[in-house]
Amino acid sequence: TIMAVSPDKKLQISFLRARADVTYTVEGTNSLTPPVTWTTIATYPSTVSAIIPVTVTATDTVTISATSPHRFLRLRVTVP
Repeated sequence: TIMAVSPDKKLQISFLRARADVTYTVEGTNSLTPPVTWTTIATYPSTVSAIIPVTVTATDTVTISATSPHRFLRLRVTVP
């Protein structure tokens, strides 16, 4: 998993979709102080071929700015 910041100041996360039997969900939040509320940014359902892994890059919907200086992303992997 690779994290980066896009030219328009949004966090990006890249990961390898290598399994056909799982769903990948990218989530974001402004704070890690409990209780943490994660918002879904993108969902990648279990439709990719297990034989051909694909690198996916998801871009956050929130711009890093003076009013939103902290942003966190996570990748949640689940079995449907």
